[in-house]
Amino acid sequence: HGEPNRDAMNAFTVNPKRDDILLLGYNRDMSFEIKYGVGGIPYTDGALSAVANIGLHGSFYVRVMNAVMLYGAFKLYEKITPDDVQRILLPELQDIMKGMVAEMLQRYGYELFSHQNELAEQLNSCGAIQEKLEAMGLGMDRGFTVDWNLDELQRLKQKDAKRRRKERDEFKQLETIIALRDSMQAIAKPPVRDGKVCPECKAPVSSPMTYCVKCGKYLK
Repeated sequence: HGEPNRDAMNAFTVNPKRDDILLLGYNRDMSFEIKYGVGGIPYTDGALSAVANIGLHGSFYVRVMNAVMLYGAFKLYEKITPDDVQRILLPELQDIMKGMVAEMLQRYGYELFSHQNELAEQLNSCGAIQEKLEAMGLGMDRGFTVDWNLDELQRLKQKDAKRRRKERDEFKQLETIIALRDSMQAIAKPPVRDGKVCPECKAPVSSPMTYCVKCGKYLK
């Protein structure tokens, strides 16, 4: 025998002589949380020029509307729990959700992540999802919550930011090396002989010189 409880959606007993099921009751006034997760949705980030797999997760609540259909959908000789519903229902809902996200990607592109409330509304009113629930004797009680799973995209962005920092550092090092090379070349370059001489020692000097390299006289 079994009695309805807060964890089970229905309760029934088995007649050992007839090997059939007698439904005792079900949680008519309870709603049950169903948690979902969808991944592997390709998303192209224009700034990164890379493709990352994104996902979404959240939950929604259902209520038992038809206990006979619920039992018929599972044919379990035990109490049916929300975990059982998740195991059977979610694989079918995932394809529907992926299709809806792909459609929104085409519509919004890179602004997709600011439209999660709109996605939740579309999930709540989706006829295909309602049909799946009704076929199991369930009805929507509280609508979908939606949160994005962007872990892979964030990792790509962090990797790209690290690459950009490395490129900036390498460019600064190159600039320093070039500046140092130019300075060394300027020092090593022989003075231009333009016919001028030091007024003190008559040694040849050039226009840019401030002091005579031979006697040290100030030339300016």
